[in-house]
Amino acid sequence: MAIATAYGLAYLSALVRGRGGWARHLRPANLRLALGVCALALLLATPLVSFNLLATRDQLARLEAGAIPPEKFDWAALAYDFGRPGRAALEQLKGAESPEIRKLANRAESLRPRIEWLAPTTDEDRARTAEAVRVLPAGRPAPPALIAAVADFRQCTTGDQGCTVILLDSGAEAIVLQDACYAPDGTLTCHDITHFRRVGDKWRQEPFIPDPAGEQAVKAKRLMLERGYSEGKVEVRIVESRQLFIGGVPVGDPFE
Repeated sequence: MAIATAYGLAYLSALVRGRGGWARHLRPANLRLALGVCALALLLATPLVSFNLLATRDQLARLEAGAIPPEKFDWAALAYDFGRPGRAALEQLKGAESPEIRKLANRAESLRPRIEWLAPTTDEDRARTAEAVRVLPAGRPAPPALIAAVADFRQCTTGDQGCTVILLDSGAEAIVLQDACYAPDGTLTCHDITHFRRVGDKWRQEPFIPDPAGEQAVKAKRLMLERGYSEGKVEVRIVESRQLFIGGVPVGDPFE
């Protein structure tokens, strides 16, 4: 804002001073402004100005003022994004008067991957996930523990998009695809294919690497994918290993 204001004032000054010949006043003003911006950028790149410290102070002020509740606070930023000032602030918050703040501050450094640094999943999150899920084969209920695992990874509650949960025959595995990955014209843009496996009473995420979206560019293939996905024709076929098929078209790399 300061730089934009400086440029606006310089241009206004050139117009007032020069009127008909304002350009001769504008050229030296542009040169001085460019040198000033370069000097400012150099200053900001030095340790004299710490963006991490500024960001940490801003976030702490919002938390202390109640502008953001503790469960919505970005604890991950303090733990991993704001460098030394963020970690120092996190240590300070571990001794806060609020039990909730102390609990979340201690939790921030102990959880990985990053998705787990978000606020804990609530019953409302699980209910919203259950509403956003299409289960295949049709009519087969998804285990509540699987829905809870999907909710923990925020698989089906991004924006207004839902997802499809494919239950495998073993009953101990499932594949989750985000509906947003499939454009109305059938173009496959999905890079969020997730494989879940049941271990004991819980479901955990397994590695699953889809193939590049560009390989699905053939028109006939796109149409088959669009029709197959909309009709729920999703299956896992035994090739030499297991692989996901949508509308008869293989999607992603074989897994296991």
